[in-house]
Amino acid sequence: MKPADQFPSSFLCVPKPGESGSATARPPWPDELPRIADAFPDLKWTEPLHLRVLVVPATATLPERLVGVAALAEPVPGATEAALFLRIRPRFIDTPANDALLSEAVALAKAAGARTLITGQLSTPDPREPSLRRAGFASAEDGKSWRAVLS
Repeated sequence: MKPADQFPSSFLCVPKPGESGSATARPPWPDELPRIADAFPDLKWTEPLHLRVLVVPATATLPERLVGVAALAEPVPGATEAALFLRIRPRFIDTPANDALLSEAVALAKAAGARTLITGQLSTPDPREPSLRRAGFASAEDGKSWRAVLS
C-alpha cells in the first residue's frame, strides 16, 4: 500500500457567491480527524490512508470548512470490490467539487487494487445521481446501491 501522500490529489476552482479560492479534495490532516468524526458521525473508516476530504478554504469571514468526505473501506487482501462511504454538504452536491471528491475516491479504490467500487443507501431520486453517473457509477440491480467498474 502506498503512503497517503503518494495518492493522486485534485484541486478544482469552485467559485461561490461572496467567496474566493477553490474547493480542494485531499488527504485529511491528522488534526482534522476529530472534526471529520464530528461532522460525519456515521463514518466507519477513519484511517487517513483511506480518506479524502473536500474543503473550502478560509475567507475573511469564514474559517476553512469540511464540506465532504469520501472513505474507502479497509481493503481486504485479494478482494476485487471496495465499499465507499460518501457524504457531501447539500449545497456542494451539484458542483464540480463533488466530481473532484468522487474522482479522488475512484483513485483510492484503484490504488487499493479494487476493480469495483460500491456505494449504497441512496434515496430515490437522489441529488447525487448525476455526479455518480459522471464518475462511472450505475445503479445496481438491487436499486439501493451504485457500482462503478474500475478500469
